[in-house]
Amino acid sequence: MESTHSNGFIYHNENFWESPATAELDKALVKFNAEFKSVKRDELVSVPNRAPRKFASLDEIMIEIRPILAKCGLFVQQPITGDFITTIVRHESGQFRAFSMPMVAWQGQGTTAIQNLGGAITYMRRYSLGAALALATEEDDDAQNTGKLDIKKGRQEAALSKPAPTPLEESVVDAWQSKVSQCKEPEDFTRLSKELAELKLEKESPLRKFINTAMNARMDTLDIEFAKETGIFQKKLPPSTTEKQA
Repeated sequence: MESTHSNGFIYHNENFWESPATAELDKALVKFNAEFKSVKRDELVSVPNRAPRKFASLDEIMIEIRPILAKCGLFVQQPITGDFITTIVRHESGQFRAFSMPMVAWQGQGTTAIQNLGGAITYMRRYSLGAALALATEEDDDAQNTGKLDIKKGRQEAALSKPAPTPLEESVVDAWQSKVSQCKEPEDFTRLSKELAELKLEKESPLRKFINTAMNARMDTLDIEFAKETGIFQKKLPPSTTEKQA
């Protein structure tokens, strides 16, 4: 599509536009890409019947890029405009580049409308930010798996004879992963555990296994444990404290 001028902006298409001049912005982006190395993939999603994948949470991305953006005279805005989320990369000169993406339909299991909206916003902000700044925020599952399948004929036939497991919807996985990532205190895990119980999932349910795995990983990171003797979530006690109580 041919670029057009409107309201003083250059529109490459209805979802991608920029300021008339971008020389200073482009210089700053070159500097940003030279300064930025990588973002820590601090979250692990272990989905049943699929290889686990690591990704960088929105919090971790912002922690990593904010100082470098500021050093380069850049900042990012992500307003929600109607049914779209817009990502704007701005330079201190006033030059900018922006694009918008439609909000994804989000329907988690056992979640409220507000929780679904929050999960969708976080999901779209993370992906849009990665696209705007060319950030690699997730592992490349295809690259990891290419050329590594060496399945014997007998095993392959046996696998094909079994009914295929019901795959988990990625939106559901991301919604629950977002909930788990927001847990910071023992009471947060108590609340989430009650919410999980209300779903009345079977013990072998793939979704239940995924949520429990994600919660356990998050609890280990925060030094929180579930005390079976009291039935509550609590901060892990130092070894010395535990020995004294014993």
